[in-house]
Amino acid sequence: MDGEPLVVLRHGEPTTLTADTPVDRRIPPAPVRPEPQQPPGRRPVGLPVEEDRAATQE
Repeated sequence: MDGEPLVVLRHGEPTTLTADTPVDRRIPPAPVRPEPQQPPGRRPVGLPVEEDRAATQE
């Protein structure tokens, strides 16, 4: 790699990249977000219970 140092943003933090120095940065933890909700009137279809699965495999 050749050229002038390059400043980039990584996860919102400025990081300077150069041709002669390796850069090692940790990945920040994922943000805690609220559990997604189904839209009104759109009930999710559940997976079959174990007894139902056994009956369909026979």
